[in-house]
Amino acid sequence: NSWSSRTTLNSRVIQGAVDFFQNKGITVGAYSSVTQWSKIAGAAFKPKLTAQSTFPNWVLGAKNRDQAPSFCGSDRAFGGGKVWLAQYPSGRFDGNYVC
Repeated sequence: NSWSSRTTLNSRVIQGAVDFFQNKGITVGAYSSVTQWSKIAGAAFKPKLTAQSTFPNWVLGAKNRDQAPSFCGSDRAFGGGKVWLAQYPSGRFDGNYVC
């Protein structure tokens, strides 16, 4: 996918998607990293949530299954959320550690 270089526009798109899915009763989260989130939406952007109490984060970057639990901390969270899943390479696919 592609994003605008203007984080304000990207944050509006993200908020629109969050609103759409919450209005349908679907829990909304995002797959990213702190660095990517900051570049795309701006470090301070936190989606407004109306139908859920937290913004689930699915983070990337762990090198293996043993390292994945260390990606569950608040230092890896973005958008005011909490890390729920930490992704790591596993053979030809990706594994996901549930935090």
